[in-house]
This record gives sequence, structure tokens and C-alpha cells, in this order.
Amino acid sequence: MKRRMLIAAGIGAAAGIFLCAAVVLVFNRKINDIGGQLQQVSGQLEALEIDVEEAGGSRIIYDMDYNSAQSTEVKVSTDTRDQVYRFYQLPLQTGNQGMSYVIETPGGELVVIDGGFKGDGDYLMNFLSSKGGKVTAWIITHPHVDHVGAFLYYLGAEDKQGIEVEQVYYSPFTAAFFQEEEEGKDLKKVNEYMLFDEFEAARAAHTEITFTPMLAGDELEIAGIQIRCLHSFDPTIFDVNSNSLVMNLDIKGYKILITGDLTDGTINRIVSRFGEGSEYWQANCLQAPHHGFGGNSDWIFRLAKPELVTMDLSLHQYYDRDEEGNLGGGNLGTQEMVNYLEEEAIPVLKSFYGPNVIVID
Repeated sequence: MKRRMLIAAGIGAAAGIFLCAAVVLVFNRKINDIGGQLQQVSGQLEALEIDVEEAGGSRIIYDMDYNSAQSTEVKVSTDTRDQVYRFYQLPLQTGNQGMSYVIETPGGELVVIDGGFKGDGDYLMNFLSSKGGKVTAWIITHPHVDHVGAFLYYLGAEDKQGIEVEQVYYSPFTAAFFQEEEEGKDLKKVNEYMLFDEFEAARAAHTEITFTPMLAGDELEIAGIQIRCLHSFDPTIFDVNSNSLVMNLDIKGYKILITGDLTDGTINRIVSRFGEGSEYWQANCLQAPHHGFGGNSDWIFRLAKPELVTMDLSLHQYYDRDEEGNLGGGNLGTQEMVNYLEEEAIPVLKSFYGPNVIVID
């Protein structure tokens, strides 16, 4: 049985004004192409209807508003329009990559995923405070500086702005992983960009917060959100990115696949556990792995078949960065991934134009 999903897109006439003059000077040629690219994607989406397998009886309709150069609102209407969830992709404040998502539930509970660098912490705290500050769960995909930094900033802040964190879920790295030498293990690389020790010290010090390791195969419900964990820390994989939490979030039948800094090597492990045909892969929205920085082929896109992708990096990185692969295999550098998504007519929510929001009604 099939359901029809209609994707509608609109783009304002002023797409050319969304960068300041200084940036235009640097990216002049590429920026001049943006309006045309968006118009092309809009035209493709306006006429596009996608057949997907029925899941839970929900009919999902997209209404995408590209009128704002600073943020995008995506409206998702389901058959159960009694409660509204909002999935925010927050803008990063350091001029670099990172990852910061917040889910706002109908009851005002908040679920944070990562948060970015410590330099993103003040912005994130202000955002959480403006939403009531009740953080039911904070999920840390892995302890790299651009993922766990904002959480540690919050813990160290004298003024918590009324924000209260009830529970933290994390990928349970061990101290031995960062200390023990093994054949094929590059400890220098393993320990680059790490805040593991600081995170562990925080776990020990902040007894008012419940810290819970999330393991592969775990299924849990947080504030009405169904979460399935596909991958977690594996001490036999000698790469921190490849040990990111990978989770499928089900919000009223709308599925969002969170990949952290997933690599193709990780996908291979998940496939060996659940298979390529598992419903765990199914996603309406996919967080592009590793900020689009390499380590992946198009495998994750073929498995998840998303209609929408989020990417978490700076404007400069999105338009000018080109790095092929890293530990874990994969041949899509940033520009290759951008080009692939354009060819597949998959719209991308970019963190540097945030805050972007998917409103699930």
C-alpha cells in the first residue's frame, strides 16, 4: 500500500540579498548562483510527488517556506494534528562546523541533541531559556569539541538562566579507549579534538542529573518521541566519529535519522546488525553525517531515502570546502555531497541560515 506525499516549495524574489557585502566579495561567483539554484530546486519540488511505503497510516504533507534568507520553516502536516512538535536546527556561532538541535514538545519539554562548541553555549542557553528551560533529555552523540562543548559550557555557567536538565544520554566511551595502545590504533588521532575527560568529570560532579549510556539496539520514549538507537560506542572501532550515536527519531510518524559523525565503516557495522532493509533506516529527514566532511559515500542516502536533509557547517565550508574521506571510508567530500543532493533534488536545511525549524503538526 502506498501513500502520496506532496512537497510544495516557495522561494521569495529577494534570494540575492542574504549575504553581507564582505561575504559577497569573497564568494561572488558562487553567491550569484544561489538564487538560480534555489529557483531550480523550487521548480522541481513544486511538481514533485513521491511514493513511499505506508508507515503508521500518517499522510505527511510538506509546505516549505524559502522566503527568509536567515531561516527556513518546514511545515509537516500529519493525520494526527492534535499536538505540535518543533524540531530546530540552530545556527552555529563560531564560524565553524558543529551540531545543535532542539526538539520542543507540545507540553513544553525540550530535547537537546549535542549543542555545538563551547562558543555556541551562550546562544543555546538563551534559546533554551526562551522556550521555558525544561530540558527533559540532552543527548550527546560523541565527545568531540563541536558536539559536547555547549553542554559543558552550560554546566560551568554561573547563571543557568533557569535551565534545568533532567537526563543526559550519551555514547559510553571508556577511558581505556583513549589510553590503551593497540595494533592499528592511532592514539594521537583518537585524542584529537576531545573533551572526554571533562565530560567524565562532569558526570561525576553533577549528581543532580541522571546520566544514562545509550546502547545499540536500545528503544526508548522521551516526551512522546520514539527513539531507536542503531549504533553506539564500539571499542573495536578505532575512530571517535565512527562511534557516534546513530538514532532514528519517530515524531508522530515523521522520522528523523540522527547520524552524528557517522562514517561508511559505521554503516557497515549497522547493516551487519540490522540489515539493509531494516525499518530503522527509514527517514523523512536525514542529518547529513559528519557535516558533509567526508567518510561517506551515497550509501546512507540510498538506505534512508530522505526527502529532506540537514547539514551543520559554516557558509564558507558549504561552498568552498572539499575534503575526501577520512577513517571509515567513503568518497563524498563536502562539494561532492552538495552536488549529489542537488542532482537528487533533495532540499538541504543549512545551519548557517538558522534557526531552521520543522513544525510537525
